[in-house]
Amino acid sequence: MNSTTIQNKYNASSRGPSLCLILFCHNQAHFIPAQIDRIIESKDNLEQLIIVDIASCSTIEDLVAPALAAIIQSSLVRHECNIGIVAAMNRVLDTVETDFVHFLAADDWVEPEFYRSFKALAQATPDAGVFSTGYDTLQEDGATRTAFLAPRPRRKASFLAPPFVHRFLLAKDSWFAGHATIMNKARLAAQGGFDEALEGYSDAYAIHSLALTGGALYDPRPLAVKRLHSNQSGVGIFTNSHSLVLLRMVVNNMTTGSNAANFGPALARRFAGRWFFNYAVAKFEALHPFFVRNLVLGALLRFLFAIRYKPWDIWAAALRRIGVY
Repeated sequence: MNSTTIQNKYNASSRGPSLCLILFCHNQAHFIPAQIDRIIESKDNLEQLIIVDIASCSTIEDLVAPALAAIIQSSLVRHECNIGIVAAMNRVLDTVETDFVHFLAADDWVEPEFYRSFKALAQATPDAGVFSTGYDTLQEDGATRTAFLAPRPRRKASFLAPPFVHRFLLAKDSWFAGHATIMNKARLAAQGGFDEALEGYSDAYAIHSLALTGGALYDPRPLAVKRLHSNQSGVGIFTNSHSLVLLRMVVNNMTTGSNAANFGPALARRFAGRWFFNYAVAKFEALHPFFVRNLVLGALLRFLFAIRYKPWDIWAAALRRIGVY
């Protein structure tokens, strides 16, 4: 691998499941100072820190130095060539020495309570597949923070067993987001890490597989923030030039892959409908931006596409809009 590494390594000790934060940066140095402040504030709940600079134009070594000094076991890895985020995630996973791992991009962030909540819940259920929370979205300029209306499996922080996860995903849709999810490292490695062929959908597939096999620790509070860039509706992943091919690959994995039994045919069909809905909406809005600017027409458009692709979710989505769950 064409990379350089700066590392401080000591014998780390922890109470309960240990956690590694992996922070990725690609030409996002302007976000680093605020991230470093948050990481230092969370240092008591982080046993390992790995910062991965993916071929940035300028070095971030001086910017991240305070965080590397604050965490007992820490390292800065720089890739001279951009090998892609999914490949970088797989490569760095081999160097994780903790029980759980959190992958975070430099432009997103989490509250310090995010890690405290994880540690509290993981004490009781250390073999859970994932930990996740609610989250907010932030406009690119950082001016407006808005609650993301994801389903809420529970109103209080708790452990969701695999059968419950399956039933809820089938009936109400997914609440997971990559930046707001911590993964069980051993379980993730056992299922082969991230499927690089799935590209931008690889983490979503991995997270759902882990939750369906090991269950999910869940805190409904919005303890993470996703920064929106070019696509304000939050479905930018679906505007990729070959998203349709990737979506079909994901659905095929759910129906014929090694975890097919955990998804089951019905849930795989629900995922397909929901994701193809997002693809259809994103494609239409890209071609007809007027619908994005007009709230009434935009809502009508989504309703019509929902009837076509996921009619079973219309009632659940309406209840979320009025705050029922």
